[in-house]
Amino acid sequence: MGQIYRDFDSKDDIIAAICEQDISLLLSDVRLFDDSRIGGPEALRTWIEDYVAHQPGLDQCRMMTEISAEAGRNPRVAHILMDLESRLLTKLDSTLNALTNGRIEPIVRLRIVKIMFALNLGLMIQRAAQPDYDTTGALRPAMDLILGKLERLMLPK
Repeated sequence: MGQIYRDFDSKDDIIAAICEQDISLLLSDVRLFDDSRIGGPEALRTWIEDYVAHQPGLDQCRMMTEISAEAGRNPRVAHILMDLESRLLTKLDSTLNALTNGRIEPIVRLRIVKIMFALNLGLMIQRAAQPDYDTTGALRPAMDLILGKLERLMLPK
């Protein structure tokens, strides 16, 4: 354990590095943020499917659960987590805006991506507690509801 503290000044620095690495990996996943699929409902459906299919490994779920708990105790870790969440939500919002050709109001898009984020985080915590939990099966109905809402919002007025 002493070796790790030679590379980092504190536990907060270790957590920050882990968060940064995880979010960087997630943000580099082109399937989740490919806005070249601009179009109609089919592009949205593919994006939603990719989001549902993107489930982190069990170790990542456990780590995220620990980091979330630490954020409740440690203001610096909470700030790090909020910053990373903000970056992820911005990227999700930008992708959703492109996929919907800008036809959805920014406040509505933000609400939708926050729901998507919260669902995914909640399922990570669930999976950390119950490794055999079917996160895809649990997430799919919620994402179908979101997709239905998006499709209705994109209908010509």
